[in-house]
Amino acid sequence: MHLKKFILVVMIFGLVYNSQAQKHDYTWLLGYDNGVSSAGDTFGISRMDFNTSSLNPKIYLDTTLYMDFDGASSCISDKNGKFIFATNNTRIIDASGKTMINGFDIDPQPSNWAALFPTSCAILPSFYDSNKYLILHETNISTGMGAAAIPLFLRVVNTPPNLKYGIAEKKSRIFYNDTVQMSAMCPVRHANGRDWWLVKPSIDRNEMINFLIKDTTISLFNIERIDTALYNGYTQACFSSNGKYYAKVTIDQDSVGTIIDLLQFDRCSGKFTYLKKYEIPNSALALGGCFSPNSRFLYVSGRYSLYQIDLFSKEKEIIKIDTVDSFIEILGGGFTGYVLFGPMERGPDGRIYNVSGTFRRMINVIDKPNLLGKACIVKKHSIRLSGLQETIPNHPNYRLGPIDGSPCDTLGINNIPVAEFRYDQDTNEYKKIEFTNLSWYEPDEFWWDWGDGSAIYYTTVWDTSIIHTYAKDGVYQVCLRAKNMNGEHTICKEIKLGTTGIKSYDSNIGIEMHPNPAHDVIIINVEDYLPSKMLMTIYDIQGKEVLHKRLYQGSNVIDLEDMNAGVYIVEIKERGIMARSEKLVKL
Repeated sequence: MHLKKFILVVMIFGLVYNSQAQKHDYTWLLGYDNGVSSAGDTFGISRMDFNTSSLNPKIYLDTTLYMDFDGASSCISDKNGKFIFATNNTRIIDASGKTMINGFDIDPQPSNWAALFPTSCAILPSFYDSNKYLILHETNISTGMGAAAIPLFLRVVNTPPNLKYGIAEKKSRIFYNDTVQMSAMCPVRHANGRDWWLVKPSIDRNEMINFLIKDTTISLFNIERIDTALYNGYTQACFSSNGKYYAKVTIDQDSVGTIIDLLQFDRCSGKFTYLKKYEIPNSALALGGCFSPNSRFLYVSGRYSLYQIDLFSKEKEIIKIDTVDSFIEILGGGFTGYVLFGPMERGPDGRIYNVSGTFRRMINVIDKPNLLGKACIVKKHSIRLSGLQETIPNHPNYRLGPIDGSPCDTLGINNIPVAEFRYDQDTNEYKKIEFTNLSWYEPDEFWWDWGDGSAIYYTTVWDTSIIHTYAKDGVYQVCLRAKNMNGEHTICKEIKLGTTGIKSYDSNIGIEMHPNPAHDVIIINVEDYLPSKMLMTIYDIQGKEVLHKRLYQGSNVIDLEDMNAGVYIVEIKERGIMARSEKLVKL
């Protein structure tokens, strides 16, 4: 029997639990300054929206949003992925793009220094109330030991159904009033599946300061001394996807290089075990760290190089997987620059996104971060945004569940699997589709139904991609069933593969073009459709062709810098059939 005949099978309690903390990181905001400048598409907020069938993000310039993301950045969506609000450590904007009620003056320091540093704020959803969210943030000061954070704050945001955009508490509450290392604001789910831990390294003592978050109450849980010396300095920190490992990436104050402290974390007891210390000499400046989705690899970005550490290796081997190339980005206003490596974040699509940490439009992408060495495929300057950006949102793993069978497994919460996958089209062979398993809550058995009558594919391997080649164009119902001892879940997605030439199928294709009018670039999003040969042609008002480019599934960036200001016609055809025609104003 084909998998598509299975109906979603989940235990009743699992339905309740799985409604919590699923797609809170599905909308990312990146950008600088409040709107589009007259000098071109230099400023403005770009939105990366992962709420697509393929899970490949839809990218566009959102001119309704006004906020500077200089360093601190955290965005939150509801459990279904709908954007609610964002903060940059100085204020809060709601879904309308305006400052939320009581969203001013988040940082009490008039200098707003805390806004300049990545991972200095984070947002958590309440387990008890789906309309309530917690903003964790800090104020930064200068001390004899360097920059530090004091105090640490909590600001609660309420989004009741009767209020369209939500309201923040009038004042943040101080939950710790001693110096700790700035940034490194990375919560992780407690092993009971309900609460959270927040860990902050001490700035002048060899200690890890651990807080327990229950609903809207944050309490100091313990201050744990670490036997091995921890380096002080500018620090980025991150937990692995499974919450088992913690990495502290620090710029060494005594020599040129980067120090990485790797510790194991017990999500039940809140205790650390020191594992290894890594050093990357002459790395210029460490700006980011991020674990792979399968928690095996740690990625560390120097300014000019990107490194991978295999946690399963017995050796302390650090692999340099890529370096900055000769590509020079035109930044506007006569400025240019190389696309560097910087802050990183895991996306809900299973990739790792890397920004330069300084004003750039381009984003680097680690396409297959679960693979060793260069097999992880680093795509440098792979994504171009409409406006400049210099940081990336900070998100914990919202899809981490309890540790079943642990001493903390006392609340009756179980890991009921949620099936999910991403699909990508081969740009050379359009009928060849790669499917990436992104299921969460610890499934250990999987069944794939490709929807074309071929045999069901069974596997027990989660962190993998599978390539399936279809024999012909068509509309296919692809289903993934994920199962463990607690329950199972099935997701089905309709794959539209080169179908516009089939008379029995509605050839209407979802295509969006942003922005319009435009300065330097437009982004054409081909949504939930896998084209066989889609071509875009731009004509001037005399009908002369001025630009011709092939389009693919997802977001396609079209460079308009060589075109004169004026009115143009954009035509998009799939195998000769007109899919969209639109007037474009080039400013």
